[in-house]
Amino acid sequence: MVNNGARNLILLSRSKEHGESATGLLQELRAKGVCVATPACDVGDKSSLKSALEKCSSMPPIKGCIQGAMVLQVQILLQ
Repeated sequence: MVNNGARNLILLSRSKEHGESATGLLQELRAKGVCVATPACDVGDKSSLKSALEKCSSMPPIKGCIQGAMVLQVQILLQ
């Protein structure tokens, strides 16, 4: 999206903690002049989402949304 002109991103995650690869990506985006907000948010909780969006109220209006949350469950069958 950044390569196609996006300059303001809100990246929501239930966890506020960022791993090394995420931290590196955020640094790379900001070095390109991208404004990136990363508020902790559970999108399944209306009050959490409202709070996160309020924290980003100084950013331009939202023009798109990609929702990719999911839960993975791995089952290991032992015989």
